[in-house]
Amino acid sequence: MGVQFVMRITFLLLLTYGLAEAAAAPPMARPYCSEFCGTVRIPYPFGMTTARCYLNDWFKIDCIGNGSSVRAFLPSINMEVLEIKIPNRYDFLSGYSYYEPGIVRVKMPIITSSNCTSTGLSNGGVNMTGGPFYFSSYRNKFISVGCNNMALMTGIDPTVRVGCSSDCDNKTMIEREAKCSGFNCCQTRVPSGNQVFNVSFKSKEEENNGSEKCKYAFLAEKECFGVLFLLLITWWLYKVIKKRNKIKLKKKFFKRNGGLILGKGGQGTFYKGMLIDGRIVTIKKCNIVDEGNLEQFINEIIILSQINHRNVVKLLGCGLETKVHLLVYEFISNGTLFQYLDEEIEDFPLLTWDMRLRIVAKIVGALSYLHSVASVPIYHRDIKSSNILLDEKYRAKIANFGTSKSVAIDQTHVTTLVYGTFGQFIEKCDVYSFGVVLIELLTGEKPVSSTRSQEGWNLSTYFVHSLKENCLFDILDTQVSKVDNKDEVMKITNLAKRCLHFNGKK
Repeated sequence: MGVQFVMRITFLLLLTYGLAEAAAAPPMARPYCSEFCGTVRIPYPFGMTTARCYLNDWFKIDCIGNGSSVRAFLPSINMEVLEIKIPNRYDFLSGYSYYEPGIVRVKMPIITSSNCTSTGLSNGGVNMTGGPFYFSSYRNKFISVGCNNMALMTGIDPTVRVGCSSDCDNKTMIEREAKCSGFNCCQTRVPSGNQVFNVSFKSKEEENNGSEKCKYAFLAEKECFGVLFLLLITWWLYKVIKKRNKIKLKKKFFKRNGGLILGKGGQGTFYKGMLIDGRIVTIKKCNIVDEGNLEQFINEIIILSQINHRNVVKLLGCGLETKVHLLVYEFISNGTLFQYLDEEIEDFPLLTWDMRLRIVAKIVGALSYLHSVASVPIYHRDIKSSNILLDEKYRAKIANFGTSKSVAIDQTHVTTLVYGTFGQFIEKCDVYSFGVVLIELLTGEKPVSSTRSQEGWNLSTYFVHSLKENCLFDILDTQVSKVDNKDEVMKITNLAKRCLHFNGKK
């Protein structure tokens, strides 16, 4: 279950801080200190740049970005700041100042249950112990979303808890769909004086059948939650309708094409099929529109007939005498690596760091076999995440050899320059492309993306630039950045960097 739609909602958290002396003066920055970060006013005791501009490190603001994308961050709690309010409580008639806590409006992280498949969210909580900030108990609500769910909020003392529960039966939906009162969503108060936000999720005992859905929780400002809940209901209906339409679309494709479509590529369409002996197989219906396509079809048969390796997809047979040419492969059940790394595809679980390391090891083994062990060196020439399949145990297998080449030993000793992800059919091309796959595994980013800056639309360029700027850990995938063994991450990073070396003699 994915929650990309929810991530676009601005969740707000109100923090109070107790500084009477800050309220005694009009809310403004100290002299010679910047007063704005983008559109956010930064009054003292908050400040930027130098230590004289803010009271202490808890109140330091980092202004990140440029132009219209400037954002204010509180590094002491690792949250983006949207607004700071310091009430000016000064009676000019009596000259008396009195205290009222200030308010900081920030973006609140969404806490998810461990079985969620979406990236970009958090499985951890928020801890502001020792600082001046508290969760506002009178302005915030604790909200949890999920079916058959019991969510508990805990602070420093795990025995102090508040919580709520929700379910998703049809009768409840009719009765409660207008408010967050138990249908797929529940809410409760926030304890006063709390500086820690941790969440534990439990399924209702009678509903726990081992197939739990994604659950998540957050704190939100009371005044804004009515709009947020309408968005949540809209999102839920959108997900249900989208899922139903997807099932209908698959059925239409099945009837129209005579089989279950697994995917489409430049060389053909892939179907799931069954042989007479009951074996499940993948059938490739080739696009033979010209002599070049026919050449690729024959080339793949020749190449795969020479290969016998556990991490290369096996060719079981072919159909040449039919009007439509067919190739029959072993069926690999868990899809492509690309599908697991693309956060827009919601039906695939997250890859843990250990799983990613095993995938790397299997790809290396397959490439080593193709380049060095096979009787005649074979160069794939199209190594990419969409051509790497994962079996039921998430073991990697290289597929799609339509553009591959077998090269005699005396033909491989040439010098090449690989441009981007393209290159000659020598070993260097496969090595470079493998480096790009490594970067995908590290960052979870697509090889080419228009959402990155113009200079970083190419993933390899984006990666190299990040290394030069010493900000590698800013671009890592969340499943990678939280790994305890940073040495392993750096080893894979250095391996990817070596693979991207443009000049090589082979």
